[in-house]
Amino acid sequence: MCFPVNKLFLKSVFTENNLSFNEKLVCGEDHLLVFQYLGCVEKILFVDEALYRYYCFNSNGATRFFPLFGQIEIFKAKIEFVRKNVTQQAYKEFCARYALTNLIARFRYLAKRSIKNYEELGEAYDAYWKYIAPFSENTQVFGEENEKWFSANKEKLQNKKIKQLYSVARKETKKKSKKLRHLEEFLSMPLKDKIKFIKKKL
Repeated sequence: MCFPVNKLFLKSVFTENNLSFNEKLVCGEDHLLVFQYLGCVEKILFVDEALYRYYCFNSNGATRFFPLFGQIEIFKAKIEFVRKNVTQQAYKEFCARYALTNLIARFRYLAKRSIKNYEELGEAYDAYWKYIAPFSENTQVFGEENEKWFSANKEKLQNKKIKQLYSVARKETKKKSKKLRHLEEFLSMPLKDKIKFIKKKL
């Protein structure tokens, strides 16, 4: 994961490469910076222990809002890092899979919140489709779940039918079982359900 808080960095890498958090981003600036940093170093080391745990129950924080601009900037930083470290074919396949994952996520994100921002979805489509399109007939590179979604919506995708794809996402989000996401939901649960929930997490 790209949270800076569970990492140690060399200050010299930041100063020599003029790296800093992008203050234009309201979320995702940590992901972007970490991948920019990774593009400037020759090696990294992992500590194979869980030394840090992060629990998020802030229903009013930035974790609820993911602007498209930040997501696209992070996408670009990640694929640039991958481009420098793998073969050209592996790079193209990664881009296609990651772009489709991001595109599906953007449709579902807005659909779940009943936000009909077709202009934003069109922007997302334009940003990601160019990476997805070359693999329209070689869909296994997308991964099992993405491949299934792509195959079911291929015609809509190829013809940029944004409103229809949004409708698909709306149906999908309605079908999904409700999950506990915010503190208010936990507080409104009956006591026996709260105890069950806590026991599951322990």
